[in-house]
Amino acid sequence: MSISNIIGRQRWPFLITLVMVLLEAGLFVLFPLLIGRAIDETIAGSYSGAIALGLLGLVTLLVGAFRRFYDSRVYAKLYRRLGGDLASQKEGTVT
Repeated sequence: MSISNIIGRQRWPFLITLVMVLLEAGLFVLFPLLIGRAIDETIAGSYSGAIALGLLGLVTLLVGAFRRFYDSRVYAKLYRRLGGDLASQKEGTVT
């Protein structure tokens, strides 16, 4: 059983996980930008930058939590399926 075979059978769950990882990384990249804007707007007397920074933090937290929740279920299912396949292969080789 090769890695490409495993990924081929589980294409969509792996793709969803990859998209969520990239989305989470992209959100983390935005933090320095919004920190700078929050400082600039606070100096100007407005708190909209701080609110945007807080919303970015909340969205990043939610995306990360959902990704971890989703990953644990996908990889548990994959582990269970591969374990069963390997056990049945092992049984087939013992005579």
